[in-house]
Amino acid sequence: MEQIKGNKLGFKTFKYLKVNDTEINLPDIDIKEYRIDSDPVESLDNKDFGVCQEALDMNEKSGNLFKKYRTEENQVKDFGVIDLVTDREYDILLDTHKIVAEKNSSLRVVLDYRDNDENKKFRSSVIEINAKENSNVEVFVIQTEKNTTALESVILNLDEESNVILSQYELGSKDNYVNTKANLNGKHSNLDINSIYFTHGDNSLNMLYEINHFGKESKSSCIVNGALKETSYKNFKSTLDFKKGSMGSTGTEEEYAVLLSDDAKSLSVPILLAGEDDVIGNHAASAGKIDADMLFYIMNRAISRDVAESMIVESKFSESLSRLDDENLESKLLCFIRGKMAKRELDVR
Repeated sequence: MEQIKGNKLGFKTFKYLKVNDTEINLPDIDIKEYRIDSDPVESLDNKDFGVCQEALDMNEKSGNLFKKYRTEENQVKDFGVIDLVTDREYDILLDTHKIVAEKNSSLRVVLDYRDNDENKKFRSSVIEINAKENSNVEVFVIQTEKNTTALESVILNLDEESNVILSQYELGSKDNYVNTKANLNGKHSNLDINSIYFTHGDNSLNMLYEINHFGKESKSSCIVNGALKETSYKNFKSTLDFKKGSMGSTGTEEEYAVLLSDDAKSLSVPILLAGEDDVIGNHAASAGKIDADMLFYIMNRAISRDVAESMIVESKFSESLSRLDDENLESKLLCFIRGKMAKRELDVR
């Protein structure tokens, strides 16, 4: 077992708040082959990103899965759902995904992480997304693992006039560390992030978003909705940074957490930085219990408290889930959430 520091804030705040980084326990792992065949390994275009450098090094040296998703110029391609399943036999996954949308192309892919049993597992996932000029990219990351320590490192690079939609559904894992960094390099580049999380039991979630505006008149929106149940813990950090030269850009970072238990703990650290005058930046974060009047209104319709709470949580998640544009996937994720809300296993995936 090795203890390292991860999810480090680029712009440090007061040390006593204990949010500048987080301690991560990396288990001793015995690398095994994975059930899916890899594509020929390529180096990534980026080095400065991720939960921690140790995670990037681990995947580069010992990774057991490398996949590439690439479109040609003017091509439209849907890579479908990539099933990334761990179990007793395949309990270690060090996977790297390189996603490249060439000029004037459109690309869509769904990465679906889940497991089949309660055994301890470890996963380190590295996802690089490169959106070339005037391309359109949609990436969905689904995570419904149970007893997994997961490190998820995502980097996005957006060129001129590119549009990227990213949705992350962080609904499981024992200890989950997510780091997402985006560089809006080109003029009129547009990034739209709409993600959800749901922590339950004694699970912990540590998320960090860093969105950097470099290009003129670039636009970003990062909206994350979450719910915390039982004794779970969530630490959410986000930085919206308008770099010198990004005049005319707009950006939004918002995080909203619903506390379903008095014992759940939620921490949020939104940071807004501006190196330009002619920019518009908005940030917000809130955490609180379900509105009592709303709960009373629903329960007055002969609906139990558990079902009423589940309905309210689902309403918070609906916009993000609808982006999947896949009734089967949406239904399975809702079934998973309802099962956790009701403290029973309803996972039909």
